[in-house]
Amino acid sequence: MRELQLRGFETLVVTSHGDRELPDEEERDSIQVHRFPFQEALQGRRLDLFASALQRVQRLKRSWQPDIVHLNFPSPSGLFHLRTPEASAAPLVLAMHTYVPEWDTGADTLSCKLLRQSAWVTANSAVTLDLVRAAHREIADRSSIVYNGLRQPGVVPAPLPQDSPVVACIARLVFKKGD
Repeated sequence: MRELQLRGFETLVVTSHGDRELPDEEERDSIQVHRFPFQEALQGRRLDLFASALQRVQRLKRSWQPDIVHLNFPSPSGLFHLRTPEASAAPLVLAMHTYVPEWDTGADTLSCKLLRQSAWVTANSAVTLDLVRAAHREIADRSSIVYNGLRQPGVVPAPLPQDSPVVACIARLVFKKGD
């Protein structure tokens, strides 16, 4: 978000509280952050929280009138975006951070509705994009890979020794990530 601001974009973050006690609204590094009880409303089947969050999202969209909505998926915020279409006509850019399993590709699923509604779909790997395109062929001409961004280090790394270096990889290695 800071990089976007440095390039002249106005930014606003809408996110969930998750399982942490954080303020509903705050400004962090000059970025407005609005948190909602998305997970608690859905997992706890709390209609009062669901309705309240829906109204807050709707008010925020109406008052802010974004030019683009960028949504990371999977996330419960996708449901709240879909339920407030009249609040903003901004195009949706959907960022897929994991594959869409076969059981979640039906026409009435959250992922399918978001993919259909998206002006553009990104995936953070070729494997993820291939899997999403295989499940939803209609996004082929409006999708691409956008790798997760990393800041350049502030110092130049020391040269590697001439001997074969030993590299440690700390990650979740699973088949669905590809070769």
